[in-house]
Amino acid sequence: MAVFELVDGAEAVVTADDLSVYYGVDGVLRAVFRTDGQGDPLPHCDPAQHGYALTMLCFADSTERVAIAEVVDVERLLSV
Repeated sequence: MAVFELVDGAEAVVTADDLSVYYGVDGVLRAVFRTDGQGDPLPHCDPAQHGYALTMLCFADSTERVAIAEVVDVERLLSV
């Protein structure tokens, strides 16, 4: 299991195999997760499988196969 950590003081709200979701000091949720060769989330660490919808891809590294994306909590969005 990979452990991801953001350096901006963000608080981890979800940690799972190859996936972490952080609440940033700027109030934005960001997910860090492993990707396949096409840049898509691996099935076991897809933020959508954990209730988060990707809104914007911030960073992707095809060599390391990792990505950072802004996400929204679908359950919280639907309850508004």
